[in-house]
Amino acid sequence: MNLKYLNLAFIFLSCMSGLKGQVTEATFGDIEGRQIGPARMSGRISCIDAENKNPNILWVGAAGGGVWKSINQGTTFKSMFDEYSQSIGTIAIDQHHPDTVWVGTGEVWVRNSVSIGTGIYRTKNGGEKWEFMGLPKSEHIGRIIIDPSNPDIIYAAVLGALWGDCEDRGVYKTTDGGKSWTRLLYVNPSTGCADMVMDPENPSLLFASMWDFRRQAYTFRSGGPGSGLYKSTDGGVTFPLGYIAQGGSNNEDKEWITCDLTKGTSLYKNTIYCSWTRFGNPSGILLTKSINGGINWTSPVQVSSSSSSGSVQGSCPAVGPNGELYIVYVGGTGSNDIIYFNKSTNGGTSFTG
Repeated sequence: MNLKYLNLAFIFLSCMSGLKGQVTEATFGDIEGRQIGPARMSGRISCIDAENKNPNILWVGAAGGGVWKSINQGTTFKSMFDEYSQSIGTIAIDQHHPDTVWVGTGEVWVRNSVSIGTGIYRTKNGGEKWEFMGLPKSEHIGRIIIDPSNPDIIYAAVLGALWGDCEDRGVYKTTDGGKSWTRLLYVNPSTGCADMVMDPENPSLLFASMWDFRRQAYTFRSGGPGSGLYKSTDGGVTFPLGYIAQGGSNNEDKEWITCDLTKGTSLYKNTIYCSWTRFGNPSGILLTKSINGGINWTSPVQVSSSSSSGSVQGSCPAVGPNGELYIVYVGGTGSNDIIYFNKSTNGGTSFTG
């Protein structure tokens, strides 16, 4: 530390100690504390959602920096969630009532530096006032899905605790707008729901990605016997196991599966894509797809890989309005990470990036 600033700090503390019992509002005059921006870890964006009918309005969740709203396509943002947990996992706008927004706290990128969440929240007036809506022991919520045919039906993907077993993991559902929650899917104390997707044309069709993991101070286990993709055709009443990442026992290949599906396009309609990260040598992003609603799956294709000097992680598939497939992932050596953005226009057969 610069010696000049250190001396100033000692002088300030000495002056304050001489003012015992004399510090009032007038001591500092108009000087007020102000936010100087998120720290490095807080700056990561964990989720984003926009109004379908008015895409000028964006909601953004930061990994450790709260919830932000923009009404001008991201030119400026306003902090909307300062009084609650600043670790954000997911945001979901009720597209039929866009002033109603749901927030799941607790980011799901399970680094050893993340903060926990305190449950699920809702605003009905565009963020001016928030209500706590339950799931206080969830710690990390990866996805909230609102039934497009009934806004009182909400699904929540609860990843759960990082550092130990947790009985609160799984897929939850409310049918009364968050007054009560029912757990629909639970695998074991070390397996939580990392991601979930609904067929917008058939809200009874759900896919849930279950991830068996354990964070420890000195290591991280990603994947295990509990990992797999589960499918429900009855709105979560039953959730039979639909797909398990091929190969590997314990932690080799059964990683976090992320998924998305296409609707409304003639070429790739009813296609669901799943990707996951395989650690090891080489590590890489693997992709599989089903064109019949998850009944059959193609053999996994490696989208990208790295050498033993680096790793890849965090694959996120997303399907565009014309059936194009995008996969975003991070690769590098930790101190030199690079974000990769790949696109496929032939159903995942080949990618450009």
